[in-house]
Amino acid sequence: MTLEYRLRFVGRASEISALELLSNKGAPTPIYLYGPEGCGKSRLVREFVSYFSGLSVYVDAIEESNLSGAIMFSPILKEVLLKRSLRDVRIFIAVDDVSKVIGLGKIDLYIKWLYELLWKIRTEHKPKSILIVATTSEASSLRAIAKHSYADVRLIWNLNEVDFWKLASQLNPPSDSDVEMAWKYTGGNPRMLIDIAERYNWNIGMWMRAVRKRVEAMGVIERVKSRNLFFELRRVIEEPDEISFDLAELLIDENLLINKSALTLDDKEIEKNPDLGIGRKYAWQAPVYRYVIDQLLQIS
Repeated sequence: MTLEYRLRFVGRASEISALELLSNKGAPTPIYLYGPEGCGKSRLVREFVSYFSGLSVYVDAIEESNLSGAIMFSPILKEVLLKRSLRDVRIFIAVDDVSKVIGLGKIDLYIKWLYELLWKIRTEHKPKSILIVATTSEASSLRAIAKHSYADVRLIWNLNEVDFWKLASQLNPPSDSDVEMAWKYTGGNPRMLIDIAERYNWNIGMWMRAVRKRVEAMGVIERVKSRNLFFELRRVIEEPDEISFDLAELLIDENLLINKSALTLDDKEIEKNPDLGIGRKYAWQAPVYRYVIDQLLQIS
């Protein structure tokens, strides 16, 4: 088990409450849950599955041994559907990170398949309620899903500052100033925080240099220059909403930027926060990306 799952689960009270409410009444379409890479989507659904009072099935698509396993779900679900009476049973099915396994080109077909599965179970087995949630860490998959009426797109964001501190306290930070700096550059992203603590021993400067090297290897700056988007990118560092479709597509495909216009699970909007690079429609997935891109622009 990774460190992420050994740490005490913190925050997400409103998201858990929303899932509980949705699972009680059921949802007519699968919920497609997206958000910044490393924001805690997988941990949220695993946590909900762990105490759900009903039939819960969690499918980690990345851990499935083959593609057909990811598409057709686990043998556990098949066996349950064949042998167990589901009448008046609450059902929760979570499919985690399926887009990485089946590819973005097939994600819209997969969500349609989930929709048909939901109605097949509802019609044939007559459960009390059924809720299907699919997650992805690929921001660009949103384009393939949002155009369809058979998926309810919802957003999950990084931790708020209070819960970020609660998580950080479990990671033996050297000082409060280190946590404050981690907040400044991660914007509350739990996986980044864990990476800073575990892999870089709270050396935030070293972690930022590693992020910069990774972004540099993507060739983002070179592609921006080739498309004459250099000066636009400089504006977007400070104001992510001042972005063209071409530049947004490039940054979203690399999981640097995200479209945050969808509502959250609890029907809220992620508020604009210039300090964290969060605009009205678009946001940097984490503030560190705009800092390292700014550095790369200055030396290019």
